[in-house]
Amino acid sequence: DDTWTPPTEAELKVYEARRERMDKISKIMGDYLLKGYKMLSDLCDVCETILMEDRQGNTYCIACCEVDTTENVKDNPVFSEAAARRLVEESQYATESRDSNVVNDTHPSPPSAPLHQCTSSALPQSNSLPPKETDCAPALPEKRPRRTTDEEGDHLDVDSTLRSVRNKMTWASRELEGCQSIEVCIQLCNLIKACAETMVTLGKTKHGACTVE
Repeated sequence: DDTWTPPTEAELKVYEARRERMDKISKIMGDYLLKGYKMLSDLCDVCETILMEDRQGNTYCIACCEVDTTENVKDNPVFSEAAARRLVEESQYATESRDSNVVNDTHPSPPSAPLHQCTSSALPQSNSLPPKETDCAPALPEKRPRRTTDEEGDHLDVDSTLRSVRNKMTWASRELEGCQSIEVCIQLCNLIKACAETMVTLGKTKHGACTVE
């Protein structure tokens, strides 16, 4: 069509931010599946994200509770046109800065010396972190003896979670066939992807437990 126009840079930024948002939701969803959460057949009334249910039976929306928070929405180009325009201005400023740096590339850059000072000054702060690592390190050997005592229960949990994820993946595939909404189709595709990744992770976990035995 002659009337078609390519998307503007601001629109491309919005598309990219929407994709990153869905990837983040899928990753968090996969993590919760490993923790025993269940995916429901219902969608959130606010953002139309697939709802989850924790072990206590409480309904939980990942997007509303963790991704689309007040602090994130104001700077997210998916929800804010001002944020999208700001992204375009920042990208234009970055390209202009790179062009000016190419012109002045023959001059040595003195900020390299302060960089070493900054990294060296940051070293004392990192020294405060090792005690936490040393506190956590002795706990690793203590977990291995428990694998034999709780092994049967662990296998049952993994098998039950695998069945739940497989059933939810089958449900999402059926829903995708008759879905007409682009947003819901994207969420269903991300759900199928998260289910597949979760099944692979659970399979490795189960296989690792068998090899230890």
